[in-house]
Amino acid sequence: MAPPLIYAHSNAGQTLTKQQQQTKTDSGIFVYVHNAEYDDDMKEALTSAPPQHKPDLLSPPVKAQRQTHEEERFYWDSDSVTTGQSTPSSPEESPRLLPERFGLEGVQENKEFIAVPTITSLGNASWASDHRQHPFVKQLKNFVWTISVIFGFLTPWFILRAMKTFTVETERMTLSIYGLIVIADFIGTATFASMNRRQVNKRVAKRRHDWDDVKTALMVVGYKEDPHVFEGCLKSIKNQQYSHRQVVLVVDGDSPDDQYMAAIFESIFADRRPVILSPGFIFSDVAENDPRKLDLLQQVQMIYQNDPHTPLCIMQPHGGKRKVMYTGFQCLLALTPALDAVVVTDSDTYLHPDATRELAFALSESPRVGAATGQVLIFNCATWTSFLSSLRYWFAFNMERSAQSYHGVVNCVSGPLGIYRAECLRETLDRWASQSFLGAPCTYGDDRHLTNCVLSLGNSVKFTHLAVCYTDTPKEFIRWVTQQTRWSKSFFREIPINMVSLHKHSWYMTYSVLFQSMFPFVMLYSLMVLLYFGSFYQMIVWLSTMLIGGLLKSAYAMSVTGDGKFFYMALYGVLYVTGYVPAKLFALMTLWDNSWGTSARFGQTFYKIQHYIAPVVWATILYTGIFMNLYNFYTDDSSYFGTKETVVLLVLSALVLLYGGTCAVSWWNGSMETMIRDFEYEEVCLGWNSKSAMNEKSERRTDWIARLYLV
Repeated sequence: MAPPLIYAHSNAGQTLTKQQQQTKTDSGIFVYVHNAEYDDDMKEALTSAPPQHKPDLLSPPVKAQRQTHEEERFYWDSDSVTTGQSTPSSPEESPRLLPERFGLEGVQENKEFIAVPTITSLGNASWASDHRQHPFVKQLKNFVWTISVIFGFLTPWFILRAMKTFTVETERMTLSIYGLIVIADFIGTATFASMNRRQVNKRVAKRRHDWDDVKTALMVVGYKEDPHVFEGCLKSIKNQQYSHRQVVLVVDGDSPDDQYMAAIFESIFADRRPVILSPGFIFSDVAENDPRKLDLLQQVQMIYQNDPHTPLCIMQPHGGKRKVMYTGFQCLLALTPALDAVVVTDSDTYLHPDATRELAFALSESPRVGAATGQVLIFNCATWTSFLSSLRYWFAFNMERSAQSYHGVVNCVSGPLGIYRAECLRETLDRWASQSFLGAPCTYGDDRHLTNCVLSLGNSVKFTHLAVCYTDTPKEFIRWVTQQTRWSKSFFREIPINMVSLHKHSWYMTYSVLFQSMFPFVMLYSLMVLLYFGSFYQMIVWLSTMLIGGLLKSAYAMSVTGDGKFFYMALYGVLYVTGYVPAKLFALMTLWDNSWGTSARFGQTFYKIQHYIAPVVWATILYTGIFMNLYNFYTDDSSYFGTKETVVLLVLSALVLLYGGTCAVSWWNGSMETMIRDFEYEEVCLGWNSKSAMNEKSERRTDWIARLYLV
């Protein structure tokens, strides 16, 4: 094998002596010094290297030494992974010992030449805009925003109270406008969702068995992920039935605490000789003409010129999810035109073996389809919060996104499972990466904003229920509320961007944006009026309406999937009222806050006092209203129940008791233990076949529902 080309880095402006420059050149080891000054003799030595020593054979070591390590660690990216403390069984099996593998015992002695200094990121104006603001100006903006939102809440309150449009009353019977909206939206959403499901099934039925027309790469991003979950994620990626030319992991961190992710990546893909790159800078934070960017892209190209199927891991300093995604996208886009699309997933996600095939096939429906997403399910269902959240996930994808997909206007390609056309990424990537709000760079909401960037081009976005993945969700109530707060912030922040491109798409996009924006607050206003100004009877009817609506959703989901766990969907209403509503309110009032919120990563703690503010304040308002309603009922002489009211209450009470009793019995006999628990990766993988059989039954049921709606 030809001697490798070693890349060493030095400080800008550092002049190397000729002795340093010519080190090892006699033995055929050519040295490229990045951003350094050297004489003409050295330049000639580099440019006149024999063909067998050209850099297309091997990629460089990107970190030869880190000053923060207790001992020297060498990172060699030519054939496999990083060099570290572990010792391979033989030098040929693993390149972990650089001198032994390549016979470079003398390299370690020349520490001055090999040492890599700490690289200071060059601030990009688009990312650093927040740091130029005076602290007082920033706080003033935040305060003005919060006060404006509070008045925004009160204005429709007074208007609607003046117009008396909260409810339509007939004697003591109340028909809530909220209830009418819920029923109408449910029917319309279920109709379009079923039609989209049937449309997808028909396309797949006509697909040839060996279809692989879309050339894809798969990118997974992660930050301090749980090792057990991360290992399952990489196994599921390796087991994909659709052939990806490239698999790239981008780790949001390159400190010693992050090295375990590279080690897991190496062990899972050991048979494919993976490569680890640690460039030492954040791609989006350096100037456009910085030579380090070009160097990194050239390294990636050289790796894939040698073997297009080489798994690649890029570790960069911690900067947030959007920045690691940007790095991965830029490295993969450098491979076009060999690449048609990029599949994106998270490090806490297990992919169905056919997930990426179905995503790619959804993208092939039309050249206008710029992105697509699939069905995201939950594997950690050990608590009531995570279990009910998992039921909500099914409706969010199989109803809401499926209905939007029928019109080509899915408003969010989910982070755990998505695919983007390379052409769309090239047009929108810089705009997406430099997004800011109120003068501060945006951190969360990367998936929703990238989806909106695709929609702004006039491209459609699709959903396929046949692309399936499992991810995790917060188990604790406070963490779940904080997650919903972050997602709600990104939703509200994207509304103006949605508005700009409404004219380019179906009317359903306008309806979807307006409904999702207004519905939680319509529910909020109607609930507050009933609690503080309505009668006890009206409050009971309102709560019963929520229960009946939940049962209707349960019936629909069970008819589609045949899964009995959706019987408990009505219980999600409790989680919705106590957690989701305050999350929406708090999100709108603190839209200026860019903190991620829920990221209790491996080895870190989560809880902070501010996470409790919204749930505690909302619980106080909610329970105070219930107490006042009950107090007024018992103290007001005019509050009485006639025969009709008594009959209605008895019927509703019987319904509640029947439903609650069924839930209690299923809990008591242990039948729920198979549902409310965590599922391991092995369980999920072993269950794919049975799930596929169940899907065949559900497809027939869905076709029947679609035909029923279309009659």
